[in-house]
Amino acid sequence: AAKMLSKARKMPSLKEFPEDRSICTLYVGGVPESLSQQDLMDYFYAYGEVKAIRKSDAKKCAFVTFASRSMAEETARAHAEAGLHIKNNKLRLMWGRPSTKGGAQGGKRQQNQREQQNPPSWQQQQQVASSSALPYPSMDPNMMGSAPKRARQS
Repeated sequence: AAKMLSKARKMPSLKEFPEDRSICTLYVGGVPESLSQQDLMDYFYAYGEVKAIRKSDAKKCAFVTFASRSMAEETARAHAEAGLHIKNNKLRLMWGRPSTKGGAQGGKRQQNQREQQNPPSWQQQQQVASSSALPYPSMDPNMMGSAPKRARQS
């Protein structure tokens, strides 16, 4: 029990605002599937303009991003003592972490978004296909059809 209390004391408090002023996101933990994204929007909108809410049912959490830091701070102050209760669900509220641009996950996500916005041209696709080694000769489009003629040996 002492170890758990020690860990709890080391956890960041809602009263301690992050030094990074760009953080306008609050983490909401313990979100049941029954609590919809609209329920979260309705609740948090009372504290200011909500830019986005990202809810993950698999991880039972949500990230609430406010339009300004002052709105996020007001929300944190309001819930620092009493905690967060939405529709009879006791939830955990903490400051979000700063986003790491170009991180392992973020970099791949940004690349996928770029590819969706600017799909590769037909020539680029062909260059990739011809430059990579194909596992089977039958997959090579240059080898389709009749075999090339060989010079006769006399």
